[in-house]
Amino acid sequence: MQRIYQGAVAAKRLRPDAAQAALVQRLDALAVRLPAYDGELRVYRKQRNEIEEERRTALRGLEKETEAFTAAELRFEEELKSLRRPRKPKGLYIHGGVGTGKTALMDMFYDNTPLEAKRRVHLHDFFLDVHQRIHAWKQRPLPVDEEDEVAVDESEGAPPPRVFHPALAAEDQRPDSPAQRILRRQRRPESDGIAAVARELAAAHTLLAFDEFVVTDVVDALIMRQLFEAMLRAGMVVVATSNTNPEDLYKGGLNYPYFAPFLDVLRRHTATFDMQSDCDYRLLSAGAQARYLTPITSETREAADEAFAALADGAAVAARDLKVAFGRTLRVKHASGRRVCRFDFEELCGDREPVMYHTTPIPSPSQP
Repeated sequence: MQRIYQGAVAAKRLRPDAAQAALVQRLDALAVRLPAYDGELRVYRKQRNEIEEERRTALRGLEKETEAFTAAELRFEEELKSLRRPRKPKGLYIHGGVGTGKTALMDMFYDNTPLEAKRRVHLHDFFLDVHQRIHAWKQRPLPVDEEDEVAVDESEGAPPPRVFHPALAAEDQRPDSPAQRILRRQRRPESDGIAAVARELAAAHTLLAFDEFVVTDVVDALIMRQLFEAMLRAGMVVVATSNTNPEDLYKGGLNYPYFAPFLDVLRRHTATFDMQSDCDYRLLSAGAQARYLTPITSETREAADEAFAALADGAAVAARDLKVAFGRTLRVKHASGRRVCRFDFEELCGDREPVMYHTTPIPSPSQP
């Protein structure tokens, strides 16, 4: 990565910057370490899964609370403890002012880290995915052991617990009805779903690279400690960029004391890097345009139209329906191509049901 960065500086695509050079050195060291760590982690997980499977098979045929069961449990615990756990490198939390090169350098690091199990995502989009995964988890059938417990209760004459719901018909209020099984499934603790999703994500991604790490949503804030602690303890490495010092994340937010333990998790698993620069390189680029057109006059409207036309680059403008979270759609009245659109304030913020959205390429007319 250092060679690529130095080449970009030599070609004058980037300006020399001491803070950026120091960050490149830190990211380069992590990029070199990650492939070997990923291999070690895969070996460890494979060995652990084999022992866990052998353990389940062996214990299934033994009666609980017997000497044989206890001895088998202890043997498998010793086998698990004997496994060599890989040494996880610390991730990096990069913060500083806008335009200081945080995202550009993280992208350079991400693109040049030879790793398949990696993901780069905006924190907002990440939590949309997490909430949808938790929702999907709630719809899954009960695990086999939970179903077995219900069956045992019934055989002993004790019916499974009934979940009263006033909208259900009388036959659906019966404890053994399909509707009751669905309600029992949906009332499982949310924390179980968070842990399950964390395991899924950690198994799929050794490296998770976050852009724009900022916490504003109280629901996200309340689950961050449990989610991130589970992912990071499972072996995931996190690299993040933010405009906010980690100690100031969600400061003064609703129920902040429940969020604060997440900062301890972040400190344990990531090192902090301060860009220490007030230079916004975006404003130094040739032809940089004004990003705010105010007040609204005929001249500023014309400038906005010209900016949109330049981005559209001659492509036709038409209305599109964009799929967003939880099966909803967002009507885009002015879309050009797959990546350029415009809205007025009323379209996004008027008196309507809110929608959760994220930056998704707009489908072409030929796409379903």
